[in-house]
Amino acid sequence: LGAVITDANDFLRIAATTLDMSAMLLQGLPVLFTHPDAWAKGVAVSFENMFNPTARAAYFSKNSSRLAEAASDGIMFGSSEFYAATASEGGTMSRILGGRFKAKSKLGVPVEFISTVTGSTIAPFQRAFDTFGDAARFEMYRGIRNLAKTPTEIRDVVDYINHMTGIMSTARLGVSSGQRIFESALLFAPRYNRAGVALVKDIFQGGLRGDMAREALNHFLVSGLLSYIGISKALGQEARLDPRPVRAGGDGASFLTWELGGNRVGPGSWWLSFVKLFGGLVAAPVNEDGFF
Repeated sequence: LGAVITDANDFLRIAATTLDMSAMLLQGLPVLFTHPDAWAKGVAVSFENMFNPTARAAYFSKNSSRLAEAASDGIMFGSSEFYAATASEGGTMSRILGGRFKAKSKLGVPVEFISTVTGSTIAPFQRAFDTFGDAARFEMYRGIRNLAKTPTEIRDVVDYINHMTGIMSTARLGVSSGQRIFESALLFAPRYNRAGVALVKDIFQGGLRGDMAREALNHFLVSGLLSYIGISKALGQEARLDPRPVRAGGDGASFLTWELGGNRVGPGSWWLSFVKLFGGLVAAPVNEDGFF
């Protein structure tokens, strides 16, 4: 049963992240507002690799020595959890999505054909998704590695970069393989969410780790809010800046969104969830009837 649930979740995860190019403005949104140069380079290499499968290798081969240093320090490169199922053995659905399903009977031939088509369709988007994260992390590493003067500070910088881009090693944290399988089966993106929580926790730490996390939150809040207000003015719409529930006089679900085509749309990522939660706690009176 566990394998079936994991297989189904693999399918949902890939289906939700395929064809929408979400990495730049979801997983990459914090990088955009805190390290825009690294974000821009990540976007450029990502699009190039989407149409030219050799672009990623060419980019990293030009920086091979620094890449080896980054990997040695602990920067994580490679397939993200969002597409990991297409490269793993996985279950039947994973093999179909990854273009690895092999028919063992005539009845399976149509499925093998679908698998080939699906795999070739997903592959460019997977390359773009993974390349953005890898390139953004590498460019951030090149930009801020010199801040670290001690082994502890090197670990602080590496964790900051990995967490900022929504990636971390749960195995290194000591999470058992059984728990990792359980989380992958029931949660959409456990490592991404865990990385976000880790970065928020770092805000309350001392030393370089805490300084970087607090500065990142500062930049994200200020740059993000100014950008949102500017776009709202350009669209001729009122900025929705009150995170309190509607029943408490706030904007509720309309917080940080715009009206487009009769729908409310806005930026995403766990950062926005954190901002909404934090803003709601600060903006609403503790004794507000019906809120606390």
